[in-house]
Amino acid sequence: MTFDEYLIAFSGRWEAVGFIITMFGICAAHTTVDDPLFNGLGLSAADHKNLGILATAGSDRCLQFCDSMGVMGDALGWLLLQHINLLTLVCGDYDYRPRKRLGELSTLLFAMGYHQLDTGDDLPFFLAEGRKRLMVSAYTCDKALATFLGCPPLIAYRFCRIQPPLDLAPAELVAEPVVREAAIRKLDSQGWNTKGFIKGSSWSRISLRLAHVRELVMELSLDSHYQNIWKQAEEISHLFSQVRSELPSFLRWDERTESALRLTNTFPIYIHLDLLYSNFLLQRILVKHSLTGPETLISLAHQILTATLTQIAIGQRCSNPFSELGWLIPYFGLPSAGILAIELLRLTQNPQLRLNETPFPRSEVIQNLSILVSHIQYIILPQKGNYEICQQGRKVISYILEYVLDQPPTDVTVSVPPVVPNNLIPPDWLADEWLNDGTDFIKWIDGLDWDEDNEL
Repeated sequence: MTFDEYLIAFSGRWEAVGFIITMFGICAAHTTVDDPLFNGLGLSAADHKNLGILATAGSDRCLQFCDSMGVMGDALGWLLLQHINLLTLVCGDYDYRPRKRLGELSTLLFAMGYHQLDTGDDLPFFLAEGRKRLMVSAYTCDKALATFLGCPPLIAYRFCRIQPPLDLAPAELVAEPVVREAAIRKLDSQGWNTKGFIKGSSWSRISLRLAHVRELVMELSLDSHYQNIWKQAEEISHLFSQVRSELPSFLRWDERTESALRLTNTFPIYIHLDLLYSNFLLQRILVKHSLTGPETLISLAHQILTATLTQIAIGQRCSNPFSELGWLIPYFGLPSAGILAIELLRLTQNPQLRLNETPFPRSEVIQNLSILVSHIQYIILPQKGNYEICQQGRKVISYILEYVLDQPPTDVTVSVPPVVPNNLIPPDWLADEWLNDGTDFIKWIDGLDWDEDNEL
């Protein structure tokens, strides 16, 4: 079967109709009403905002038709995957509906045996590679949602034989055998392209490694039966270094190099950011179990926030600079900013602690938090599913910055009692509920009377 024959076979089916509707909704979620795509349609801002909701309802109906007929196949898998993507954009990553659909996708993939994929010679090349990419995409999506929700993953690596796809462009996948074989011969021994081109397949390949690392961290976090957490953490830390060392040169991020200034693709810094965040989650586990001090955790939070802002800046040079912010900021920015904001507030409340602890880059942290607040306020679009959680985080950080900047200078060389009579932050703030998902902290902030002198 050729690729054209495959397309003809699926044209007009509900999977194809649903896929088109879903992609339209994703496109609408990544644009504004002023985008040239909508010229001449006479859409208002409210109409544009509802496009994602309408697309979600339309693709959901197509999925219902498929379900009623007991349909299985690659096309349904891709529809479910993109429908999940649309749900996160419209409803938010914290909503239960994306994970509910992810459960259907994982069940479908297991039922079709893609978790133990056997790509024989009788399977068309483009279909075999497509199934690899589908399985990798589902596995990666699973780890992202599990991280957001703090719940166990649905697809476990230990029960799968997930194969990374070759680093080929879509046109090379569906090309004639002679052209395709020539492209394959140009790959290195690991399957990477040797020209330094960053493709969608490049991300698919590295995302598999990143997701596997994240799964190991989550196992350590969620499994209450681990006996030697420190040993497991050391093994995972070694894996961080191994993944970085195995990256091809065109996917490595180094802000000190001149090429970083000319970067027009966010993949390298995103890979760097994802590994930092996995390490951040690992350090949170160690701190919660009192196996290490908070210094590394705070340092990683600072690095993550800086890298997040750098990725946003690089995104300004891309074709659609704001498309990822509704996900990037709540996923990476808010957790790291929360740690830094609380530490900033604690040191402001107890200035004498600065003498006995690792130097804290107070000025730079305040600047970065201020920039993050500005991005959340003016760039995150209201139609984004994560808009509310982002605004909640902005409110918390803004409160803390306002309080910190309003405090008079204190001579930290003199031992003085705490600036605030009733301590806002306990000395062991890096334990227990202070390292949860932030919900308790946000409720605590909302309950403070910011106008009362005896409170702040």
